[in-house]
Amino acid sequence: MAQNMSIGEIGTGKIIKRKFRWTISLGNTATRYVEDWMVKTAARPNLSFEEIEINHLHEKIWLAGKATWDALSMTILDVKAGDSVHNWIKKVFDFSNEDGTVGNMLMGDPDGSTTAANIPNSYKSDAVLKMFDGQGNTLEIWTLHGCWPQTINWGDLDYSSSDTQDVELTVRYDRALLQRLDQ
Repeated sequence: MAQNMSIGEIGTGKIIKRKFRWTISLGNTATRYVEDWMVKTAARPNLSFEEIEINHLHEKIWLAGKATWDALSMTILDVKAGDSVHNWIKKVFDFSNEDGTVGNMLMGDPDGSTTAANIPNSYKSDAVLKMFDGQGNTLEIWTLHGCWPQTINWGDLDYSSSDTQDVELTVRYDRALLQRLDQ
């Protein structure tokens, strides 16, 4: 008997998610480090598991170990340094100070060893990634908890280009939660 090779009728209850229907924002509503519209490219979270090897007689078996969320890479538009990713990075490392220390010193030891960078709540933030269908309905929401800027590439400059100035940002986060609304 022949195998039906059709994908069926499009639009009969099955929603095909599209790569260009999404937004992501970093920070809370009061302090938004990266607005929805600033992100040009990103990815959904990736999860990997450690392998636990069990040796038994003449064979090996494998078990899933601890889960690790991979860092998330994104490309964002470089906008004026007002309320943007610049301020977020300065909470981890203030690159505008000559001595390279964190800009906002907090109360601590007399030698100033307690800095903002030593207190995760001062620089960690949450991110929300949403995917949409063609009518603007939300299909899934990823909430990334404990985000911080791990690496940043300010990008190259080129007199012969009319492109926007982009920043490549890698965000490390503690965990991601998925809320699927398309079920």
